[in-house]
Amino acid sequence: MDRKPSPTLQRTRKHCVTLPKRKPSREERPWKPETLDLLDGVVVSLVRMARDAAEVAARDLSEPAMATAFELSALYKRRAKKKGEQPAGGGGEGG
Repeated sequence: MDRKPSPTLQRTRKHCVTLPKRKPSREERPWKPETLDLLDGVVVSLVRMARDAAEVAARDLSEPAMATAFELSALYKRRAKKKGEQPAGGGGEGG
């Protein structure tokens, strides 16, 4: 049973833009690396604030799962310890 796509889907397909096969040059990129770095910094700051708020709430409500849900494990990946070396990256107090 063949069904025709809805008119909305047909209009959407008509207006879709296909991406170029080649990598755009620096001038063609919509975002400059400096802008992306700035946005990354803002996002990381907001995520850290959310983590801190979750830790306080978890402590006040005696619900450790709240703090666990906001851990930044993807942001601060740990690497294997060498002899006498502390693990790298976050997770500790004092942020």
